[in-house]
Amino acid sequence: MSFKNIYSFAKTSRPERMRLLFMLFLTMLIFFSDVFAGVTGKIQGNVTDKKNGDKLPGVNVTIENTTYGAATDINGNYFILQVPPGNYTVKFSMVGYRDYVVRNVQVSAELTTKINAELEETTVDVGSEVVIIAQRPVIQKDVTASVQFLGLEQIARLPVVDAKEGLFVQAGVFFDPIPVVGGLGSAGRGEQRYSIRGGSQDEIKWYYDGVRAASLVNGRADWGGSFTNLNMNSIQEVQIMTGGFTAEYGEAQSGIVSVITKEGSDRISASVDYIYGFPGQHHFGNYLYDPATQKEFIDNTLPDGTLDPDWWTTYRRNQIYDYRRIPDHTLYATIGGPLITLSEMPIKFFVSTQIKSQAYSLPHPRATRN
Repeated sequence: MSFKNIYSFAKTSRPERMRLLFMLFLTMLIFFSDVFAGVTGKIQGNVTDKKNGDKLPGVNVTIENTTYGAATDINGNYFILQVPPGNYTVKFSMVGYRDYVVRNVQVSAELTTKINAELEETTVDVGSEVVIIAQRPVIQKDVTASVQFLGLEQIARLPVVDAKEGLFVQAGVFFDPIPVVGGLGSAGRGEQRYSIRGGSQDEIKWYYDGVRAASLVNGRADWGGSFTNLNMNSIQEVQIMTGGFTAEYGEAQSGIVSVITKEGSDRISASVDYIYGFPGQHHFGNYLYDPATQKEFIDNTLPDGTLDPDWWTTYRRNQIYDYRRIPDHTLYATIGGPLITLSEMPIKFFVSTQIKSQAYSLPHPRATRN
């Protein structure tokens, strides 16, 4: 940008500058959203005449309730690109033919969903249509990796509340109930550990909407998976790859977890979930601060039944608390919908948050993990 352009920009009115800056921000946002791979899928197929099998060019193929669509070429082929993951209804229409509707079309990130159609010729348009229910193929031909998919319906049926818990219940994932030890020189905040195909957690790579999520300091808190506790109400799809990764996942050695988040809908929608966990002892054995059973207390008990004051100092008393009386509080909230419309292009938003206060299974310097 030249000095003349900068001077002209500075002389414009404040509302005009704000509008230009807002348009520049939206342009950069759209550009960078296309840079990250692995967040959209594709629908393709072929359309023919049901009676004679001829290829039909010029057939309108639209995804209902969206702005996505295409038209078949001279060979009857069509492609609909950059379709967000989800469940859709695809409609085929052409003058002189009965409408052909395919429901339950499942689109997954980085995969191609193939939908072919055979249209029936009709002389009078009576508004009738042929409805087909699509099914996901048992073998996905364009997939070279070992991939497991978790869509909205599967996520809703699972007894989980965040992305990491959803990973724990999948085949090939080993869940270690022993928490990662916290503190200096350790590797976590007390979260449970997990592995895929025997690899450690630092060999499992997480992606959110195509963006790599990682700890800045390897071997510290995020080894426990702190950055993987994503609200399940904000997830559209989860892909778990356990082998045969493509070149874009060159860092991964054990597994890939790709999470696609939801987008705003045409209407304002919101959800709020609150979970209360009852207090109690969440480990086997005796209460760790029981004076009658714990060796450290017994060794420092005087003949009159009191604790040795040289050992039972004020500092030590302040470090001990009854962790059995601490409940869990978890709040999940989401809201999304239309925001504004620019040049007939709707701008939508989706916001998700979560607040957690969970008691540790074993005593820690802090009473809860927040």
